[in-house]
Amino acid sequence: MSENLPAYLTQGEVARLFPVLSTTSKEGRTTSIVLACLSKIEEFGKSLLGTVGQRVGKLSRIETYTEVGFQKQPNEHKDRPDGLIVLKVGSREWRALVEAKVGNNDLDAGQIERYRALAKDNGIDCVITISNQFATSPADHPMEAVRKSRSKIPVYHWSWMHVLTSAHLLISQDGVADGDQLVLLNELRRFLGHESAGVKGFDRMPKEWADLNRLVSSGGVIPTKSKEAATVLQAWHQETRDLSLILSRLTKTNVSEKLPRKHAKDAVQRQKDEMDNLRDAHQL
Repeated sequence: MSENLPAYLTQGEVARLFPVLSTTSKEGRTTSIVLACLSKIEEFGKSLLGTVGQRVGKLSRIETYTEVGFQKQPNEHKDRPDGLIVLKVGSREWRALVEAKVGNNDLDAGQIERYRALAKDNGIDCVITISNQFATSPADHPMEAVRKSRSKIPVYHWSWMHVLTSAHLLISQDGVADGDQLVLLNELRRFLGHESAGVKGFDRMPKEWADLNRLVSSGGVIPTKSKEAATVLQAWHQETRDLSLILSRLTKTNVSEKLPRKHAKDAVQRQKDEMDNLRDAHQL
């Protein structure tokens, strides 16, 4: 066990910039490096945590840990969160569990629910997931099961491309004041841009896309509760988010989807309205 861990942890270590891990532990390496940079680069930490509703000021301190175990953890609970973020402002602490996947690995809704329970038992404020799946906003999780859960512990989501784009914009807009921290952020951008990090954009529509096209082309009617249409619509949302991030990097400014106010505030209503449009007008 590492030194100076919070009292509520039984294991873990401070997130390392140069983690000593197996060459096969791509996920652990990428997560550790990003969390270390989040705590070491002031503007980067401020940018990312701001997207989950946390204000980071001059007196704030961010601590990050990896491979954490908790004092209050069920014996049958075999999962171990990939990370922990602690934001300290005076005597106040805000904490977030981190679960990350790289490459083609998708998040597991059941595991996320177990982490929600773990967070509740240990006074953790939320769970943050990171993967190559995309979300229109961090509060609009890409997994329907997570969005529909009755748990009161919020789950936010960052795509790896969102993390990379945040770094890219800070660099291109001269947003990092400290020279050493700027060098570090440039190295992070270079690392995340390399295929070895396991970071990728949205590269293909699901197989349901072809099935839906054949149905529409043959004059068929999309059923009211079509699982295929729901899958296609979710994939389209991931594609438009990825395009927004690509345009952000190309134009060196933040680009976001222009959504009606009611859709920006209510992801469920957006899903319903766009599903109706897909069925009635055969348009995304």
